[in-house]
Amino acid sequence: MQPRSPLPVRGYHGTSRAAAGDILREGFRPSANSYDWLGTGIYFWQDAPRRAREWAEANHSASPAVLEATIDLIDCLDLLDVGWQGAMQRAHTEFVAQRVRTREPLPRQTSGAHRLDTAMLNLFVGVLEQEGATIRSVRAPFAEGGPVFPRSALSLRGHVQIAVRDRSVILDVHAVDWSAIPHDH
Repeated sequence: MQPRSPLPVRGYHGTSRAAAGDILREGFRPSANSYDWLGTGIYFWQDAPRRAREWAEANHSASPAVLEATIDLIDCLDLLDVGWQGAMQRAHTEFVAQRVRTREPLPRQTSGAHRLDTAMLNLFVGVLEQEGATIRSVRAPFAEGGPVFPRSALSLRGHVQIAVRDRSVILDVHAVDWSAIPHDH
């Protein structure tokens, strides 16, 4: 199954001012941590500059910065669509069976460290690529934080995240000018 090709989107990357300068000069470096939510990639908050800034402030309090990029979602493993569920569930079943055979525990999943998701997505992308698919990015929705109000299905930190695996789909990058971003209501 080859991914569809939606229109480009805006992505926001929270970081430090020093790292932002390096990125603007040298380009992005993919993250390959075992706890990344969507596997190996360069991480962006889709259409969420304030959320990227919030993350940058929490992780780089002395010098937060946010970069805006246009991302072409050509060849995106788009988990906003349900078309991937069956194949991913089958890959998970095989992954669990392989771990049982080798007596290895499954990667531990916590609220901030998605080790099982990372391992599964890296495996799944590898399988798809062996079958001839090209996967340049992965996009997924996340419900994060508590409900916006009691019994709401809307979450305080809900977001869409993109992990770019192929830098060629990042069409342009620039620093966000915060004076142009409207304040919260």
